[in-house]
Amino acid sequence: MQYLKQSTAKTFRIGPFLDEDNGKSAEPALTIVQADIQISKAGAAFAQTSAGSPTTTHDSDGWYQCPLTTADTGTLGLLDVQIHVAGALPVWRHFNVVPANIFDSMFSTDKLQVDVTQLGGVAQSATDLKHFADTGYDPATSKVEGVKLADTTTTNTDMVGTNSAALASVCTEARLVELAAANLPAVIDTIGTNVGAVLNDTEVGLPNRLTNIDGALGQIDTVVDAVLVDTAELQAKATAVVSGAFTGTPTTTTGNTDLTGFAANVFIDRYIYITSGTYQGGFAKITDYVVASGVLTYEALSGAPAATDTFVIA
Repeated sequence: MQYLKQSTAKTFRIGPFLDEDNGKSAEPALTIVQADIQISKAGAAFAQTSAGSPTTTHDSDGWYQCPLTTADTGTLGLLDVQIHVAGALPVWRHFNVVPANIFDSMFSTDKLQVDVTQLGGVAQSATDLKHFADTGYDPATSKVEGVKLADTTTTNTDMVGTNSAALASVCTEARLVELAAANLPAVIDTIGTNVGAVLNDTEVGLPNRLTNIDGALGQIDTVVDAVLVDTAELQAKATAVVSGAFTGTPTTTTGNTDLTGFAANVFIDRYIYITSGTYQGGFAKITDYVVASGVLTYEALSGAPAATDTFVIA
């Protein structure tokens, strides 16, 4: 899905416009006017483009220019554009309209705006951190609230260890015996042994693990490449125009067909267009496809086709 910058005019290519009768011949001479270009913004109802006289010049092989105005791209979210001109099958494009900052961050030199507005779930302002974020730390004015007693501390009788008497009350014979019993040298030796084991594992074990990880990543790359190839093949089959004919007794919502060789559900969300018979020109969205029987299920047609009536899927 293509991204568009909000409230910014954009000209893109849309197509291919194919003949509504055979479903494969390009239509290079269509006249596409304002009413033909229908736009749905953020899931709202379709309405014509705001461009009064849109320039819809044919480019090549049934592809046309299509302009979007700043009003067309003014609403954030999904933007669906569809064009259905007499003589050609309908064509549509899907876009995602994003803010200018996000668009320019992805496709230009801008950076995503990540201003800090909360800390710990509480709204903040720049003035809350003015000494550190705005003007820097100033020892003359930046004091920690709650302990700002004076600019200069001259005497503090609450601090233990400011005189020999206080130190003597802590460093007693009993306390020295306790320290000796704790066998601090042995504890330090144990710590040294553990640190040595960690360093050895880092030098020997870690490189081996990294080598194993590299091998696993190589296997993953191989599998991903194969998946990409398969995906490209499936996408090519899913987007091609397919022709077929009904068999048996079709109804307004289901019918046996002569389709073979397609994957299950490959036609879901595509459209079936009746190209012969009483209901030629009718079309409906496909909701299911069964490989084994070739049965298509689709939204209700205006009438049931007959056996051998032809169709295209686009």
